[in-house]
Amino acid sequence: MNSSAESISESADHKIIWDIDSFHKKHLALDFVKNINELLCVFSSTLRHIYGEYSIETLSAIDTKIVVVPSTYSMERYTDIGEDAILPTGIHVYPGWFFKKDVPYLMTFPVKSGDTQYRSRPLSPMHCFEIIERTIIKDNFLPIIKNGDLREFNQQAPYLHLHRININKIDNLSQFDLQQLKLLILDKRKLFLTRKR
Repeated sequence: MNSSAESISESADHKIIWDIDSFHKKHLALDFVKNINELLCVFSSTLRHIYGEYSIETLSAIDTKIVVVPSTYSMERYTDIGEDAILPTGIHVYPGWFFKKDVPYLMTFPVKSGDTQYRSRPLSPMHCFEIIERTIIKDNFLPIIKNGDLREFNQQAPYLHLHRININKIDNLSQFDLQQLKLLILDKRKLFLTRKR
């Protein structure tokens, strides 16, 4: 059974708060996401913003809430983004130790064979992204996270569900801003793919 960290509020100063009270191993979830701001942009469903520069903090002494705090003066903020441009992928990112591998991350994605759906074997992020781009979306895979994407697998380990941005569904940004957003996500993705620890 999976638990997810849903957004419980988005405050006036644009902080996004995720509740992990239902997680069995909260300390593992906190450790898993502490550097995720370097690797993935985050989308606020309520504010319809995409943030590229933000910090991850805890709200309470007992660490039941994770706070995404956007950088106040950052230029890496895109507003009025419709949620229809943020698409679920079914791709999951796990800590490598969960599969007894000495790597930061391993990923799985849904595979369908006839009427049967199952998950792929654990793959490196680079291998997984190559397969997704080549066989499924046939375009750049632009990963992003949003409310509820931090989850727990069988009360054992945290994982992230990835969404992706469909640039073609964003019609309120200039071509320049769209290109800057794409480059921002690809730059972060490059760090994701090359992270050693």
